[in-house]
Amino acid sequence: MTVVIDVGCAEYPGAESVRQLVERFKPSLLYGIDPAATPGTTWVNDTRVIRLRAAAWTEIGEVGFDVNGMCSKIGNGPPVSTLDLALIVRRAAARNQPVILKLDCEGAEYELLEYLLETGDADHLDKVLVEWHGHEAERRDAITARLNCPVEGWQ
Repeated sequence: MTVVIDVGCAEYPGAESVRQLVERFKPSLLYGIDPAATPGTTWVNDTRVIRLRAAAWTEIGEVGFDVNGMCSKIGNGPPVSTLDLALIVRRAAARNQPVILKLDCEGAEYELLEYLLETGDADHLDKVLVEWHGHEAERRDAITARLNCPVEGWQ
């Protein structure tokens, strides 16, 4: 079985990333992380889904968050709680199952992946699905080259 970490777990009609990931990977466990998520534990088919209402970040704390539907992002808005993504990755890896990370976090993917590379927790990842934002091709390519797992686009 597999563990999926869904950062930016969309809950919008036609953009339900949790369902897409469950159908594709059939994980035993999926962590859905998003400041707009409805928190709690549910089941989707045979997958236990734990939704966490917070932003994935490089530390536990708070960041400003600009709310704009599916384009919400870390910014100057009201504060939201943050989770340390490296800790979530470590927790998932401790299950001794493949770990898949999906990032759709409106530009924060660069900082998050660089952070996971710095902490060494990127080595726990078996696959990364990422929607790259902005025009930072050089930075994206440098991150991708350092990851020791396949990286796929996400939309």
